[in-house]
Amino acid sequence: MQIGTSYSYDHGSALLRSLSDRAASLQTTISLNQRIQTPSDDPVAAARIAVIDRKLGDMQQYSTNITLASALIAQSDSALESVQTQLQRARELAMRAASDTMNDGDRAAISAELSGIVDDLFAIVNQRDARDTPLFGGTGTGDAFVRGAGGVVSYAGSGTPPGVPISATGSIAATDAGDKLFGGISVNGGTTDMFTILTDLAAALAPGGTPDAATLRARIEDGLAGLGAA
Repeated sequence: MQIGTSYSYDHGSALLRSLSDRAASLQTTISLNQRIQTPSDDPVAAARIAVIDRKLGDMQQYSTNITLASALIAQSDSALESVQTQLQRARELAMRAASDTMNDGDRAAISAELSGIVDDLFAIVNQRDARDTPLFGGTGTGDAFVRGAGGVVSYAGSGTPPGVPISATGSIAATDAGDKLFGGISVNGGTTDMFTILTDLAAALAPGGTPDAATLRARIEDGLAGLGAA
């Protein structure tokens, strides 16, 4: 059978193009040290590589999350230590205020210092974390605690802080909600919170804060009981 010149030329050109494309593919493989350039080169291997890539991405994200959780735990621990230091000082002041050697001026000075402790605690518990969310605000996005009329401090957060995922099946609770940490304090059969105890005690010790010594003594004892439970 006679083959035409045109067919021979076209066939030769197609063969050259195929060889050229193959050479280019091999060159890319060599330069990238990567055998599979597209999924069609080896569908099974490409699927396995895709799974590995996803797992690597997950591992990198979990590693980032572990770093974040460690930072949140460290910040929470530091804040709670600061709170404990302030409460210990408040208890010392309350015990001093209970002494019969204290006069009105002495108790007024203690009241002022207790008010300062409230201010310091308000700043401590309203810290924000690396994500710019309230450290002790639960799932809330605003300040964990707010001041209302008369300087009354109340919890403004909500819910339980979500855990930080560190694996496909596990997460770390890096902090806790402020109402749980600083509230629910049992005093005289009821419950109160850290700020209420301190502000009430400061008010009782301020000039004109209580009508008589017996009431003042009771308020101080309540304050001491609450601070002991905090």
